[in-house]
This record gives sequence, structure tokens and C-alpha cells, in this order.
Amino acid sequence: MGKSQAKRTGYVITISIIITYIIVKIVYKLTGFYYNFDEGLLNIKLLIDLSLWAVVFIAVNFLVKMVFHKRIK
Repeated sequence: MGKSQAKRTGYVITISIIITYIIVKIVYKLTGFYYNFDEGLLNIKLLIDLSLWAVVFIAVNFLVKMVFHKRIK
């Protein structure tokens, strides 16, 4: 992997994390979902939180990669 490819991958991941954070915060506001570590580490809310982050990140990362790939060609 060349320097430009590694740099591009870093941008894709950074952009994906930022967009994921924004989308997850919007979903939390719309649904009223709230998770706090004071409630305990291993509970159903943690699983919901991590699952939402994973699903949104995978979708956003896929879309950002497609946009970057089309932009390069």
C-alpha cells in the first residue's frame, strides 16, 4: 500500500467515524435512548449501543469508500 493509499484510508476512516457519531447522536435524540456506564458495564443497553454504532459505521464506511472510489476514477 502506497503513501497516498494509506492517507486515503485514514481519511475514509476518520470521515466515517465523524459521520457515524453524528448519525448515532441523532438516532439517540429521536428515540430517547440513553446509556451511561454508571448503569453497569454488561447490560442490554450496552449491546444496543454497540450494535447501533457497528451497523451505522459499516454502512457509512461503505458509502464513504464508494464516494472516494468514484472520485478517484
